[in-house]
Amino acid sequence: MIIVALIIILMIAVISDLSKTRIPNVLILVGLISGVFYRVLCMGERNYIQIVLGIVIPLICFFPLFLCRAMGAGDIKLMAVTGTYFTIKENTKCIILAIFLGGVIALVKILCHKNLRKRMKYMLAYFGNVCRCGAAGNYYDSPYINSDNAEEVKTAGIKFSLPILLATIIVMGGGV
Repeated sequence: MIIVALIIILMIAVISDLSKTRIPNVLILVGLISGVFYRVLCMGERNYIQIVLGIVIPLICFFPLFLCRAMGAGDIKLMAVTGTYFTIKENTKCIILAIFLGGVIALVKILCHKNLRKRMKYMLAYFGNVCRCGAAGNYYDSPYINSDNAEEVKTAGIKFSLPILLATIIVMGGGV
């Protein structure tokens, strides 16, 4: 079954994200092309606007987080890949579930590292800076998690490709 290709692409993305903190664009391209072929050839999709919307909706939804440097471009593009395989309804479920699972993973990390107060103060200060810069018409270019700071990555950062993979498996399994 060709939908297995999506799981393989997402697994490669997670491995790459964990090891190199990058999701290769060539992997995204392979995912987009294979997803379009899957929808058109295997599922008989003839409404190409639905496929395009499946790509565009995640880009629009997550773009503000990219602008705030709270989410990487690779993660957003990965959600666009799932949008080529899934219907808009399925991908909406996948997006919501991925956000929920990402929150659960972040909460587990916070509880394990016992740094809830520190993370909350940091988050409020960070988004305060983002809002101040935005109100002044400036672009705030500091990432939410500094990937050069190993301690910050270890205690606060999550790789969103993992919640995307988990959400995709759940949606594919009909669990939502």
